[in-house]
Amino acid sequence: MQRIDVREHRLGVVISGDEDWSRVRLAQLYGALQPVNALWLANTLSCLPDYALNNGSLVRRDQVISLLGSESDVVVVDGYSGLNPDSVAALAGTIVKGGVIIILAPSFDEWASFSDPEYQKITVYPHSSSDIPGLFLRHFSEALGRYCNNSDFIKLDINTGDEVLEVIANRFSPRFVARSVDGDLFQCSCTDSQQVVVRAINRVCTGHRKRPLVLTADRGRGKSAAIGMALAGLIQTSGPYQFVVTAPSLAAVDRLFAHCAGVLGVSMDMPGELCWQGSSVRYCLPENVEEQSMVSMLIVDEAAAIGTPLLMQWLGMFSRVVFSSTVHGYEGSGQGFALRFQQTLKEVMPQHKCLTLTKPIRWGEGDAVESFINEVFLLDADADHIGDYDVAEMATGINNIGRNGADVDHLIRIRRMNRIDLVKQASVLRGLFGLLVTAHYKTTPGDLRNLLDGPNLEIFVATYHDGGNESVVGGLLLAKEGAFDDTLASAIWQGHRRPRGHVMPQTLAVQCGYEGGLTLKSARIIRIAVNPGIQQRGLGKRLVEAAKSYARQERFDWLGSSFGATEPLIHFWRACGLEPVQIGISLDAASGCYSALVLAPLDKAVKTDFVQLRKRFRAHFLLAQKNYYQKMPVALLLSFFQRLIEECPASISSVDLVNVQRDVDGFIQYQWPYDVVFPSLRCWFLDLLLKGEVVTYGDDVALLIELLIRQQSLESVARSWGKGGEKVFLKTIRVIVSNLNDNISNLHGVGNPYTSRKLS
Repeated sequence: MQRIDVREHRLGVVISGDEDWSRVRLAQLYGALQPVNALWLANTLSCLPDYALNNGSLVRRDQVISLLGSESDVVVVDGYSGLNPDSVAALAGTIVKGGVIIILAPSFDEWASFSDPEYQKITVYPHSSSDIPGLFLRHFSEALGRYCNNSDFIKLDINTGDEVLEVIANRFSPRFVARSVDGDLFQCSCTDSQQVVVRAINRVCTGHRKRPLVLTADRGRGKSAAIGMALAGLIQTSGPYQFVVTAPSLAAVDRLFAHCAGVLGVSMDMPGELCWQGSSVRYCLPENVEEQSMVSMLIVDEAAAIGTPLLMQWLGMFSRVVFSSTVHGYEGSGQGFALRFQQTLKEVMPQHKCLTLTKPIRWGEGDAVESFINEVFLLDADADHIGDYDVAEMATGINNIGRNGADVDHLIRIRRMNRIDLVKQASVLRGLFGLLVTAHYKTTPGDLRNLLDGPNLEIFVATYHDGGNESVVGGLLLAKEGAFDDTLASAIWQGHRRPRGHVMPQTLAVQCGYEGGLTLKSARIIRIAVNPGIQQRGLGKRLVEAAKSYARQERFDWLGSSFGATEPLIHFWRACGLEPVQIGISLDAASGCYSALVLAPLDKAVKTDFVQLRKRFRAHFLLAQKNYYQKMPVALLLSFFQRLIEECPASISSVDLVNVQRDVDGFIQYQWPYDVVFPSLRCWFLDLLLKGEVVTYGDDVALLIELLIRQQSLESVARSWGKGGEKVFLKTIRVIVSNLNDNISNLHGVGNPYTSRKLS
């Protein structure tokens, strides 16, 4: 314990041994500490023990999110009740300096074989808990052992005497002071780094427009507190203001609102809403932000957990924006946010400002508990660094994969990796997880457990060899799904069962009407990542080819993937031979994207089924434009149309073609009423899209898509257009249609069915 500064740091205590003995020891330690506010993470306990009823709160997995803004002096992790990585990482962040995390666990050498109650959350049909190898618990217990051996944590086992309890109690109990968001917490002044943040937010709100702020920090750095105090200061000195705060959940901004209310000296009118002398601070779900009006400034907290398309959309909508994000956190990493969104921000708004808070406030620098949580859950894992010289060599290596044994002994190697070997090769595990964190904004500690223990998961790793060094440059995770027996397949088809983890076959059945897919074997790519330094060079495609080759060898029927659809991603999957067969009908709240399912047949027996799935997708996608895809980006919409004509006949028969073109010509030349010719205009434009005649798009094509594909009213599109009334807008539409009609005629010459002609 000589390493622990009681005034600044937190303590980790591990009680390891027989369960009955461990619970007795826990009661002794708890009584000695006498905490004021303890959180018990235990999913299988029905209630707290009697000695903890007055100062403890039982927390189950689904309750953790409601405590993210709170503080505690003790967190008890009941490993016998189940170890949930996301919950442990989240609650560890609530412990204040001078606090203690107590981990109750089996003996370290037995923990990996312990039947953890949490296993039921990661088992998938047809597997059971006995199929889980326990590699995550092995990884966790080995890390705990290192911290105990180094005296960073204290271990209590059968050989530990009572004097250790007395030492812990004497050194830590006096530090426990109840802190409330309504109490003396707000009497503390800002730290110097927080003052810098407050001044920067003031400039965003009162200075030049279109100069957003990006604020990043690890947990416990006072980021939310600084924002809350800044908003309160603005309201007090230069209001009134109408501030809107958005984040993936209201709980994520609890501290922001609490600090704002504390500085103003008012109570919250209701959760997520604070009003003071004509000013307001209101929480808004990400999917509702675009509906907000009269906003003085938008604050986006935990921006890394929100998709880049939404963030970019808000940049265009609001002139004053603050983006805030956790860099390394249980809820997902900000590394991908930094690489993707901030790079785009540099291009579109080069005068934006970036700030980073590094010094912890809730605990001291060098805190052992923070170090342990980051290490054991790989929260601070980043993608392996590659230099400029390496990139040029890698391009050659990628091209040579699979040629003359180059995939084994040359620069780039792709291999399916056994998870036991992955745990043994700590640098590869860290590099792979760091890459996944960088590529996928929702990667959490729970994904690490699934990576090591998911019974239906296969792992593919691409590594770069530079002499004696090995860097992870790509990774792919493949889930094995489907192959239900007839009884379970029937129950799923009838809506009685929804087995966990089988996304693809159940989506095909429930949303695509493909009952046969339930009994077939499906392989779903759930993650794919390539080091940002060598993207767009073919490595992602090579990884998909490796997964496809494995799936064929194992006699899978389908290969697919599900993701938030963007035009570049659709293009990537098509280049890999996978085509869309289903698009979700609503936008994801966090990513701002429609979900897409792409598919490729691996067996000849299902190719006819694939043709039918694509045909059904085409029909449904066209019919759903008006009701469900009003917010789909034009580039993405056109990318879906590009392939439809290659697989299906033209949408207009030769008999109808004459009548359609007659109406189009009448609209152009003789001002026939728009409402009369609308059906023909829609058929004409839709046919052009399906035949690939519209290969590029601009504002003109976007207007036609709003009118003729999404079928919005002339009035609403004219209002959005904003350059005149309906009469002026209608004249513009005639010109657009005429120009497009002439361009098609000039492209194909006389004899083209769409050559414009005078009406007699």
